[in-house]
Amino acid sequence: MKKNIGLILAAIVVIWLVLAFIIYFLFDNWTDRGTFGDMFGAVNALFSGIALAGVIYTIYTSSEKIWPVNILCISLMCELDYIRSDLVGRDSFQHTRQKDFCPLFSDVDGGQRV
Repeated sequence: MKKNIGLILAAIVVIWLVLAFIIYFLFDNWTDRGTFGDMFGAVNALFSGIALAGVIYTIYTSSEKIWPVNILCISLMCELDYIRSDLVGRDSFQHTRQKDFCPLFSDVDGGQRV
């Protein structure tokens, strides 16, 4: 996989250099070369906008995938606190505070494990 990415990047650099030499020898003066390059300003802005939209989409989808993992971690912390409080033989402060949002505890049965 890493070799493929390296080859793709190398191909892009080679194509870019070849096009730069073609433009250099195709146009005689710098004014014509500059005018030719200015024709592609809108395309550059378009690709920049697409790249920004891709970054935003990636952040959004990764946050959606991370959310269930956060819920699982909270549930595991609640269960570990419950087990620790059973081993110690007393109800810890964290255990009583986590009853409100922990899916492993129910307010109906007085905070006992479901």
